[in-house]
Amino acid sequence: MNLKLLINNLALGCFLLISCNKNSDIKQKPELRKFYEIVNNSSEITSNDKVKILTETLKYSTESQDDSLFLEVIDQLLVYYKDSPSRKIEFCLKAIAVAENMRYYPKLLKYFDVARNGYLRINEYPLALKYAKKHLELTNKIGNKKEQLLSINNLGIHYNAKQDYDSAMVYYNLMNLQNKKPVDSTILNVYWINSGIIHGKNNDFEMAIENFSKSLKFNDGYRDKLAYVQNELAKLYISKRDYQKAVDYAKKAEVNAIDLNSSLKISIDKTLYDIYKKKNDIRNENLYFQKFTRAQMHEDSIRIERSNELLDLDYKSQKQELSLVELNQKVEKESYNNKVLLISIASAGIVLALLVLFINNLRKTSDKIKIQKTEIEQLNQNLEAKVELRTAELFEVNKELIKKNFEITEALFKGQTIERKRVASELHDNLGSTLSALKWRLGALNSEELSPTEKAIYNSIKEMMSNAYNDVRTISHNLLPAEFESKGLIGALTKYIGDLNENHKIQFIFKTEGDLSQIGKKTGLELYSISMELITNILKHANAKNVQINLIEENQKYHLSIVDDGKGMDTSLIKNGMGIKQIESRSKSIGFSFQIESTMNEGTRFWLYST
Repeated sequence: MNLKLLINNLALGCFLLISCNKNSDIKQKPELRKFYEIVNNSSEITSNDKVKILTETLKYSTESQDDSLFLEVIDQLLVYYKDSPSRKIEFCLKAIAVAENMRYYPKLLKYFDVARNGYLRINEYPLALKYAKKHLELTNKIGNKKEQLLSINNLGIHYNAKQDYDSAMVYYNLMNLQNKKPVDSTILNVYWINSGIIHGKNNDFEMAIENFSKSLKFNDGYRDKLAYVQNELAKLYISKRDYQKAVDYAKKAEVNAIDLNSSLKISIDKTLYDIYKKKNDIRNENLYFQKFTRAQMHEDSIRIERSNELLDLDYKSQKQELSLVELNQKVEKESYNNKVLLISIASAGIVLALLVLFINNLRKTSDKIKIQKTEIEQLNQNLEAKVELRTAELFEVNKELIKKNFEITEALFKGQTIERKRVASELHDNLGSTLSALKWRLGALNSEELSPTEKAIYNSIKEMMSNAYNDVRTISHNLLPAEFESKGLIGALTKYIGDLNENHKIQFIFKTEGDLSQIGKKTGLELYSISMELITNILKHANAKNVQINLIEENQKYHLSIVDDGKGMDTSLIKNGMGIKQIESRSKSIGFSFQIESTMNEGTRFWLYST
């Protein structure tokens, strides 16, 4: 252990020893501040330990009436609890009373603004408005022009959050009107951005673009503001269906936000996803959908982890306070018993008086214990309520994550379906048409003039082209059959098997049992494609006369079996084949197992069942 780490640990130990000593006189505790400064500025102390130090120092500063230290600790706690609006409000309300007593106006303005923003985040609009007005009153009192203008702007933000856009615009215009010569360019830029937001929400796209464009000309060195404005312009051009300009601005925003906060980058990725979706650019649409959903899930997981840490910290703090109360009770009781023993030995003559005193003190102690017991019970109730509240919050966040995961799965399936449609269309319309044209041109030749060898080659080529054309049609149909889109799994299988029975070479029977309505679209498409592939193999290789297909639901489990009476096969020879491995992989992707049972000269059974 290096010397710096040793000093930090010794300081932390001294800090905890002094803070836990409830019997220490308050005059002895100034040492606490020295240890607090050493430990709090150390990079070797964990975040949780620092919060413990801040909490203990806050108690000390209250007891010692050290208001400057109190506000210093409050400022640091606001940073640690930045993701917990309710805790930030709790600390601000304590700090406001102290800052008002000190007439410390810069701090008071800060706490009014943090409280306003906290109440706004939890949708407590009346209380948010109360502290926004307090902020404006104080800026008017102390005569800080820039703070006055920003305070008016905060009132506009308040009404914007309530979706009262007309009222919001009134305050934005008032801020701009009062920004007189010399004009503060920073305030003017804030006006351009906020008024652009309101015009956009009111569908006045031209005015919104004009104001945002003015803001872009003002370069104050803040790339996050620049990226935000460029992203808003991209959204406006999406609404105007000018997708090229939308892409240009969104890409610029992406570059400017490359190393900035994740929430802005997520918003820009979402904008690019929306643009490429409108442009029907499937590759980029899927790329940016995955980027912004993964980033959002990562940010949510970090927020949940941080919430868990704060919850655990609050719980441990409450337990520590309860333990200290119990320890004080034991110390007081032992001290009392020692005094009684010494007095009894020293003066037997006043035993009766001491007995009476003992009884009175015992009664007082009993009353004190009852009071403390009541306080402990109240603390337990408060702690349980907080745990229940935090658990409910975590449950809601978890529900949101599950929902987003489902949306990602749906989007991926949608992308696969679109790609299947495109490939099937390309095969059928282009390659199929080309093969048909070649077959027609070949048929124009006079085969009667050919030699026997040439005629055999001619007939062989013609047959191979017919087979190729049929294979192209089958592949394009398998990728995304039209019957499946219109009739679903059961209707598509019924139509396909009906078409097969028209040639009368093999008899196909299709049976269903149970409730099959709950089979999802993705699962249904995979089952349909696997069925067609297995049936095609039977037609080519099995030499069967009868084939039965059964699709059964039993106790919310699904079974698909395809049985033929053909020549059978050696399953050990095909289990490592590419076709079988692909069927096993596709079955696993939808939660099914795949098995083959075959007996030579008796037939084969293919069996899929949900696990």
